[in-house]
Amino acid sequence: MISSSWCIGALATALALVSPARAAPPPAVAVGYLAKLTGQDLEQIKAAGFDFAEVGLRDLAALSDSDFDALLARVRALKLPVRAAIGFLPPEIMVVGPKVDAAAQQSYLARAFARAERLGLETVVFGSNKSRTFPEGFSRARALDQLADFGRRAGAEARKHKLVIAIEPLGHEDTNTVNTVAEAVALVKAVGHPGFQVAVDYYHLIAGHEQPSAVLAARGHLQHVRIANPAGRAFPLAPGEADYGSFFKVLEQIGYHGAIGVETRTGSLVSDGPRSAKFLRSAAAGLAR
Repeated sequence: MISSSWCIGALATALALVSPARAAPPPAVAVGYLAKLTGQDLEQIKAAGFDFAEVGLRDLAALSDSDFDALLARVRALKLPVRAAIGFLPPEIMVVGPKVDAAAQQSYLARAFARAERLGLETVVFGSNKSRTFPEGFSRARALDQLADFGRRAGAEARKHKLVIAIEPLGHEDTNTVNTVAEAVALVKAVGHPGFQVAVDYYHLIAGHEQPSAVLAARGHLQHVRIANPAGRAFPLAPGEADYGSFFKVLEQIGYHGAIGVETRTGSLVSDGPRSAKFLRSAAAGLAR
């Protein structure tokens, strides 16, 4: 006689074989916040529920060896990934104009990228408005050639350290090169290196009077996204503050699955940070892989 327990076990096995497996829910999009390397920012970022921190690369490069080692130990103890950096170049490291020093550029890149790799960074956002602003009377065409040449060399150095540089469009009041998403994409294509791609900051996009649809041009080249409420560069907290919906819809259209970094000038990381992280995860739910 076949036991009832055997029958029940066999039935369960058969049902498992024919029933469709439930797919695991997609992971939420990682949301991070820009940290200062001094003070308690890193601890507060972790406590606020952000997934990662961004840091300033030139600040990282300027640390003494002992201070960098202490930072590295602190990050590891917190188990807070540092995924991206802004503040790419010190203002004295020019990449356009008559005072370009390729040797100084390479020396800085080697030191900064080596530290970025040790810290586990993935992306370096190329804002650095002063470094990429050429003086009046200098050839614009020459400046763009210089920028593309720097992009090739910097992109190659970045890949040695498992990094990608992402050029960020900035306003005309900040710099006279790469002011729109289309110009950023054109530069990336001129550089032609996988280590040099595009970053988009929603705050700068809106301040520059571009529509979210402009980001469609960055399809296949968008490495990193940053965001703030355009009104005062505050924490994004609610849908009605700005047209966040159109922005995230475009990101979904182009298949963006990367991280989202927050940088603010106003508001409280302690009180506004948790609300902002939660809101952005909800707004970006369609981007989850």
